[in-house]
Amino acid sequence: VRITRPYSIASPPKDALKGFYELTIRKEENGFLTKFIWDTWKVGTKVESSGPEGFFYFDRLRDLNQIVGIAGGSGITPFRSMAKAIIDGTLNAKLTLLYGSSEEDDIIFYDEFKELEKNYPDKIKVVHVLSCDVVTLEGCEKGLITKEIIEKYCDVSSSTFFICGPQVMYDFVDKELKKFNLPVKRIRREAFGEVKDILTHTDFPKEVAEKIFKVKIYIGDLTKEIPAIATESVLVALERANLNPPSKCRSGECGFCRTLLIDGKVYINPVSDWRRGADKKYNYFHPCSSYPITDLEIVIPRDG
Repeated sequence: VRITRPYSIASPPKDALKGFYELTIRKEENGFLTKFIWDTWKVGTKVESSGPEGFFYFDRLRDLNQIVGIAGGSGITPFRSMAKAIIDGTLNAKLTLLYGSSEEDDIIFYDEFKELEKNYPDKIKVVHVLSCDVVTLEGCEKGLITKEIIEKYCDVSSSTFFICGPQVMYDFVDKELKKFNLPVKRIRREAFGEVKDILTHTDFPKEVAEKIFKVKIYIGDLTKEIPAIATESVLVALERANLNPPSKCRSGECGFCRTLLIDGKVYINPVSDWRRGADKKYNYFHPCSSYPITDLEIVIPRDG
């Protein structure tokens, strides 16, 4: 069975020229794939990868040379790649990284970033922001990444912001950044996979949370009916049924899984609704960011 997941690359672009890519994959005990990776992958395991996707990268024609990275948890990964690219000269930029963690033990790449900051103080600045009650780490901020913390360490007027982390962090940081009235192009967000818990979204219909719906699927010459849990995306239901559906970003952004909804209703988180106007009009949806709230009838494309 083929299962796809998007992961940010932690190694710098120059390493790709040597055929080396480094990923940072945090184990989730109830995860659909990460536990399998941790338990079974070893040196020599072969995996298939697509090319790089998405828009979370520095563009010298679009972005200002002062980068403010706002990271949470394993969202630190792409900033490690950026930092190394700045150091090796691939990127002509400076990086101020505001890294939010729940506990000190949750910090990833702590020693590595500390060494980079020590050796290249004019290019790399790292500020740890811890939300735990007891903080012993020297020089860190306590709480969440607020407007006040951003202003304390960054020149907002001359910076481009890159944000990568869990959805709860996006929700909070977006509100803080809105206070600066920045142009849309000055804020870049990583498409960081599926929503972890759709029940945390206030507009999700809680009355269907315990329900399992039927999904009738047409894919090529195949017609099949499968179960779908309301709190899991339609894409996960298709994967559990071993149907090998097309997918890439798993966050609603790329449109690679674009599917026709013939009958039924799905819940789509407004933040993850990247559909074109025509797709909305003609009932197309992205299974990776859509959740069944009735029985469904759909037509999904073959993965070309």
